[in-house]
Amino acid sequence: MSKQIELSTLERQRSELLRAITTIYPMIPGSYNEVNRKCGKSNCWCKSSELGHPFKRITWKERGVSCTKVVGDDDVEWVVEATGNYRKFRSMIASLEQIEFRLHEVLRELAAEVIEKTRGEKQL
Repeated sequence: MSKQIELSTLERQRSELLRAITTIYPMIPGSYNEVNRKCGKSNCWCKSSELGHPFKRITWKERGVSCTKVVGDDDVEWVVEATGNYRKFRSMIASLEQIEFRLHEVLRELAAEVIEKTRGEKQL
């Protein structure tokens, strides 16, 4: 494949990916999960249980510190969608970086070819 065709293909892929990235909504970092925990009340059934009360939460890191927030039943669907979108966003960014890396490689290769061709025309 010629360098110009590869450059056009990479640029088209890059544009399509940027368009897709900018339409992702809603998006929040973190992961949603359901866990069990004991409440700490001395007269609660969970004190003698191995599992404890089930609860839904989202966890994320902020400035290097792990954060957790309980998610209400009404918000579960939204949190799952938003965290999934964030994972999709990160994956698309990684793909964009690969395309841009290859784009730079092709440009360097093209420059080397043009320089070589130019040197062949004139002996400097």
